[in-house]
Amino acid sequence: MNGLFWTALFASLVLSQEYLAMNAVIRGLTGIPTTWVEQNVSFCSIGPVDNMACTNGRISYIFVDCNNSGSIPTQLGQLTALVSLRIRGTWLDVMPTEIGNLVELTQLVVDTRSTPVPTQIGSFAKLREFAWSVQPTPKIVKLPTEIGRLRELRSLVVTRGFGGTLPTQIGLLDKLTFLRVAWSQVEGSIPAQIANLTNLVDMTFDNTQICGGIPQRLTSSLNSNNSIVGNFAFNALNSVLCSNDYPVNRFIWSVAMLLF
Repeated sequence: MNGLFWTALFASLVLSQEYLAMNAVIRGLTGIPTTWVEQNVSFCSIGPVDNMACTNGRISYIFVDCNNSGSIPTQLGQLTALVSLRIRGTWLDVMPTEIGNLVELTQLVVDTRSTPVPTQIGSFAKLREFAWSVQPTPKIVKLPTEIGRLRELRSLVVTRGFGGTLPTQIGLLDKLTFLRVAWSQVEGSIPAQIANLTNLVDMTFDNTQICGGIPQRLTSSLNSNNSIVGNFAFNALNSVLCSNDYPVNRFIWSVAMLLF
């Protein structure tokens, strides 16, 4: 009896924490669905709510569609049963570090104007789909080396306002089947370690500042595996060496992004 009591008490506390956390998220966001209103009971007990789904009485999916500036409330990290998180916003300058608590995530899709990728993504050991897109701004967003910890990842997409070089740790994602780096200022060479991704079936590097040619190991993999679809258009890959400045390519990229 005591065991059942404590189990029930713990479950009640978890549900209380969850709806209180969701209330805090709602208070901290603007432009969200009109059905997102604060509750004093579990959101999973009140019927269908737009852009939200539940599994076993816990919130497992939310689509945060808002026009916030600043940051998403830190209480987002208390929704620990989330399996799928989609975020679309206007000027989200900061992603709370508490997002690292969402260890059950299998899907993370972010489309904002300026939100950098937090290093806490390294805690998403179950993640299978990662897509991050930001608008081009003077503040360049980079893909952190922690991406290499996502060993269950199948799909990796980074587009638009990304810059810097690709981390070699991408080569550790041995279950990856889809890789896209596009419409961005990502530069430098394609990491040779990508040739280790033997499960890839679709690989795209287009409209970037990537240079230095396709690594020999990767070329050999492409030639030996006809099932891989590769797109390497509108880069500087025809350059044998990478230069620190590609004025023509950068001009074309800038004009293209204005029209995109």
